[in-house]
Amino acid sequence: MSERNKSSQEMTFWEHFVELSKRARTIIFAVVIATVAVAALPINVDLSNPLATQTFITGILKQIKVDLLPRGAELIAYDPLDPVWAYMTISLIMGLMASLPIVAYELYKFFNPALYPAERKFLYSFIISFVTLFTFGVIMAYKVVIPITFWVLWLQVFTGGVTLPLISIKEFITTVFWICIATGVMFTTPIVFVLLVRQGIIKSDFLGKRRTLIYGGGFIMAMILTPDPTPITAAIICIPLFAVLELALLIAKRYEKRRA
Repeated sequence: MSERNKSSQEMTFWEHFVELSKRARTIIFAVVIATVAVAALPINVDLSNPLATQTFITGILKQIKVDLLPRGAELIAYDPLDPVWAYMTISLIMGLMASLPIVAYELYKFFNPALYPAERKFLYSFIISFVTLFTFGVIMAYKVVIPITFWVLWLQVFTGGVTLPLISIKEFITTVFWICIATGVMFTTPIVFVLLVRQGIIKSDFLGKRRTLIYGGGFIMAMILTPDPTPITAAIICIPLFAVLELALLIAKRYEKRRA
């Protein structure tokens, strides 16, 4: 018998499916319960005026507005359900974040028996690297990319009294969310390069000799994913991204040496 867990080899397809469905239900329940909990969590209770009670989610929405909305601009609701949509969207995001330990544990318990020790070790390093780079990308998007993007758009659109500085709360939250996700995903692309080299699909020299094309493609992708029509935001994203790509290239070369 190999180093894999014997039980994982003896299970039938249907037993694997039943196991997966059980863990999927646990994940769904965890996300739903965490979402409801954070949505109802009060942080400032006003017994004299219950309508003025501030919840954890309203606090986050206010902080996002302070951090990212250009000075002088105001959020408005084009539709009566827009504030509800914004509240539930942030609640779901925070619920997902709060339930991540349970999600990770359930996925680990499902896949772990089928992995060799070497595969398990690589999977751990892959997950840690992915989460670290994705988190770094999201933080950079929130702290740098989005404020500069809105500042540039503000100068082009709202200055001179051309239009009133009123922004839809739904469009605002949607823009912030997708810029954070897109920037986070972009910063995880070096992991793909390392994975391809490790599996022997491509060689590190292939990446090294095509730096110009890769960097040019990354800059174009950053221009497409950000709403800023100028190259300012794309350049801010690409500087640390290219540094991470260079680090990934060094790691890929180490994998090649080990395989040789």
